[in-house]
Amino acid sequence: GCFVYGLFIQGARWDETRLGINESLPKILFEEMPVIHMDPVPLHEDRTPAMHYACPVYKESARKGVLSTTGHSSNHVMDIALPVLGEHVLKGDASKYWI
Repeated sequence: GCFVYGLFIQGARWDETRLGINESLPKILFEEMPVIHMDPVPLHEDRTPAMHYACPVYKESARKGVLSTTGHSSNHVMDIALPVLGEHVLKGDASKYWI
């Protein structure tokens, strides 16, 4: 695997106490994320939490980019599954809350 650092989250924050993404603090738009350990595993060994948000990762803070033939922005790198807190899940889906 590898350790990734230097990522920021927009419109939310990492809650170190509760170990999940939480509402951003007043007047703070960007928050630095902690170091993330990425460890690729076969699908049958996947331990992604049931309640997670597929958070998009971009090369730059401006999320715009040229659309590729796959329909993704050229600025989009990948999605990272971030654990969410129970109160941030609407109808069993965290993506409905974190738009």
